[in-house]
Amino acid sequence: TLATPIPGFMLTGGWTRLQYGNPVSGRILRGGFIQYAGKVILQGTVNFNNNRPGNHKSVDGIGSIQVGQEGHIWVGATGGAGTEAWQTQGLFPTNVQFDGYNLSFFTRKWITRSFGVVFRYSYFIKHTAYHSNGGEFRFFWQF
Repeated sequence: TLATPIPGFMLTGGWTRLQYGNPVSGRILRGGFIQYAGKVILQGTVNFNNNRPGNHKSVDGIGSIQVGQEGHIWVGATGGAGTEAWQTQGLFPTNVQFDGYNLSFFTRKWITRSFGVVFRYSYFIKHTAYHSNGGEFRFFWQF
């Protein structure tokens, strides 16, 4: 994370190397930002992926907005899209590529100083593979 001269604006980035045992590995190069503006938080990230074997490259990104205050209520939305690309392992390796997107909405509400509820709705789609549509309701306790 790198602070900038713009108040509340930070640049983010990183590199991840995944090693699952020869020959399966992956690398992710990512860059993004976070903007803190009072009770609003904006965030965006882009991932550049490389999966092996096969040297399959893909790109995906995600953005989100949250509004609220810790200890009271948070509401937010997240959206992302991109490509997933890799190669199956086995007797006849096959290249796999899915384009997709996701959306989710949430609210987190404190009922007391340390207890509250969360509701989240999510929709995911991987074209030609699957989709998921559902929600969750849960309680939390902070100590």
